[in-house]
Amino acid sequence: MKVSFYLYIALFAAALSACEDVVTIPLDEGDKKYVIDAYIESEGSPQATISQTQAYNNQASPLRIENAIVSITDAKTPSITVQLDKQTSPGVYTTTSPFAGTQGHVYELRVQIGTEVFTARDTLKRITPIDAIKVEKNANTDTRLSIKIDQQEPAGLGDQYRWIWYANGQTQLHPGFYATADDMLVDGNYISNLTIFNAEYSYGSFEYEIPHGAAVRIKVLSLSRPVFLYYQQLQMGSYGQNMFSPPPANAPGNIQGGALGFFRASAVSWSPETIYP
Repeated sequence: MKVSFYLYIALFAAALSACEDVVTIPLDEGDKKYVIDAYIESEGSPQATISQTQAYNNQASPLRIENAIVSITDAKTPSITVQLDKQTSPGVYTTTSPFAGTQGHVYELRVQIGTEVFTARDTLKRITPIDAIKVEKNANTDTRLSIKIDQQEPAGLGDQYRWIWYANGQTQLHPGFYATADDMLVDGNYISNLTIFNAEYSYGSFEYEIPHGAAVRIKVLSLSRPVFLYYQQLQMGSYGQNMFSPPPANAPGNIQGGALGFFRASAVSWSPETIYP
């Protein structure tokens, strides 16, 4: 009886598989969008990276846009406009000569792609220097690290920051991790041993050990409030999802005209260099 029962089940399963129909569900790819990631800083040259989104099920890299007309204007009186007419790689635009931003100035981005025009503006906020940097073993493990700094926070609410760390001149930041903070709780204080990166809680940013003898530095950027909130949205989109979260959506940018992305103006300060360990 057992043999007959198992044979019946096998024949029944075979019959079901023989009756299967392949159903193809058409997916709405949605409108393609231009994505603009641009900045001007208080050192070096401005840069804009322009691409276009792909279909959801397209695994190719975003399409880079090579024929855009890009400019940045310092909105002071009289205004100064520079063209980002040099491409360092497909879709990456910069100036032929350095053009650094100035604290307190407002900057305007203009991007023309064919007949479409996209604009954005941001204010370059103040910054204070980093006085000291420490690279230490994490208190709870010997294989991961913490990076701490000493820095004066200037008096007056409204300052926001982003920190990026470098080893031997190369950024070590995980693409989905943004070390940002505002001055809501520390306004006007001198901050000692401020933990910028804690290996245990940095979402995989420290999956390897810094090589012994590596030169470590921190770059800090000033952020306007809209840019700070944009980075927070990106952070939540990368790591804040759980089974109860709403479906992920594009972070709201400041590009006008229908493109995605953000234009930021930032003052820059570098920490002293330290050799690890």
